[in-house]
Amino acid sequence: MGNSLSVRHSPNEPQLPALSGLTSNLHQIIGLWNSLQRRLAGRPSSAIAITSVNPGEGVSTITRDLAIVAAESSGAKVLIVDATPQQQQFTHAGLKLAPIGLDQLVLNQARLREAVVPVPGRRVWLSTLADGARISGLGLNPDVMGRVMSTLRERFNLILIDAPPISRSVATGMIASIVDGTLLVCEADKTRMPAIRSARRALEGNGAEVLGLVLNKRRLHVPQAVYDRL
Repeated sequence: MGNSLSVRHSPNEPQLPALSGLTSNLHQIIGLWNSLQRRLAGRPSSAIAITSVNPGEGVSTITRDLAIVAAESSGAKVLIVDATPQQQQFTHAGLKLAPIGLDQLVLNQARLREAVVPVPGRRVWLSTLADGARISGLGLNPDVMGRVMSTLRERFNLILIDAPPISRSVATGMIASIVDGTLLVCEADKTRMPAIRSARRALEGNGAEVLGLVLNKRRLHVPQAVYDRL
């Protein structure tokens, strides 16, 4: 498969305070963040798209938890951008979103503070990329999105874009082409390797750099304490 991001726990990893609302395995998310830092070292601001092969593979949860860990462990200002078309409820993994899309910044119809919502008690902000209808169709203009990213990089150290499954949206390929790298999430023991390879080829065909594959919902056949020592 090529690049694969390690999610194993290291005794040298930072010790974080209790993180309320964190639903993923903490050690694995820390390991993922450490791997990403090594891959993207030296950049004052990084933008990462997180997508999957199929719906329901845990992209939104991983995006949220990765944002929290990155903010808590490094002090980074982190922005979560919801690029999925199902935004009628304006929530992301249980957190409230701004009803104004970031694309409106470029169109001079909104200010940044109107398009982002701070998460109380965190160095994490939430936003919506664009109206769901524009994401679902072909309304996302690459030039407009590139200008949006330039604006966001001036304000945030890390931008995490929760993108639709690559098999369900043409927008994901475009989004992946304007960020620094893309993570491909798949559900362990469920998503088939041919589908994963096809998704990776589709991303790379759009000029995306695939940083690695994240196996989610993996069922360990040995106790976690033993696995951590491997």
